[in-house]
Amino acid sequence: MDTEALLKEDRTFVPVRFVSEGLGARVDWDSAVRTVYIDTREKGDTKGDTPRNGSIIEKYGYLVPNDTNITIAKSSNGIIETTLHISVLRLDFEKQIEDLVFAIESRFSKDIANEIEKHVRQKKSRWTHLPEKYIYVKETNQYIWIRESQTDSISIEVMVPGYVPDTSE
Repeated sequence: MDTEALLKEDRTFVPVRFVSEGLGARVDWDSAVRTVYIDTREKGDTKGDTPRNGSIIEKYGYLVPNDTNITIAKSSNGIIETTLHISVLRLDFEKQIEDLVFAIESRFSKDIANEIEKHVRQKKSRWTHLPEKYIYVKETNQYIWIRESQTDSISIEVMVPGYVPDTSE
């Protein structure tokens, strides 16, 4: 600890940096705005990627840019937890892929996000066939299903933890 605790009027004051780092959080000081940022996220390492100007929002547990052109929808069917959707017909397909990768990385990991990106990038045009793919996330005991696409859209469905899809077809 680089500073000492302070005892004042029967209260002990401990530096927030010491407590936060002791609990495993990352602590950053932005001297330009005289602000401390404490990051307690465990999954994905997006430190430095997240702008601090309010342009990132959380949607159903995923971090996405406020101006994103991807859709994220919650499901209540008991098998699918969330669906992320991108389309080659929407503006700036490249940015949609970047936003998708950012969202997946914020919830899972960089490796999972990269695997999804590699598969999705096979879709070059509206009519390019994209085969389905299942990706297992061991840390959360979940499958991610990239659905087969024969048209303009690509759906990425995150299964509920513990559900094992039939991948034999």
